[in-house]
Amino acid sequence: MQKPLIPALLLLLLVFFGCSKTTDTPEGNADLWKVAYFLDDGDKIEDTAIFTGYTFEFNAQNEMIIHLPAGTTEKAIWDTAQDISQFSMKMITPFAPVDKILGDWTITEQTATVIKLQKGSDISPNVNDVKTLRLEKQ
Repeated sequence: MQKPLIPALLLLLLVFFGCSKTTDTPEGNADLWKVAYFLDDGDKIEDTAIFTGYTFEFNAQNEMIIHLPAGTTEKAIWDTAQDISQFSMKMITPFAPVDKILGDWTITEQTATVIKLQKGSDISPNVNDVKTLRLEKQ
């Protein structure tokens, strides 16, 4: 009688632990993300340091919670295109330095711990002004 019980328990454990949903999109990883690299090619100066103390939390309702260095939070909106090639961040009342990373981005690399984004100039598409942003999970 014990023989059928053991495989049934093993199958139950496999289903319970093996079927957890994982995803590489930010909302599937309800952790804090930080700006690990930011370059605005227009001025050729890496501006990663201006985001020191800022972290970003992306939830499943497309709400982005921005944790400021002073311990307060602000809310924004994030979204991805259906083919997950585009990533968008928007705010009703943008503020510095977060305003530098708002807008539509092209996803160039995405893993469970790193999201690399790139976008062209918001001012003129003819200007070689590319922004590069790398978010890393803390």
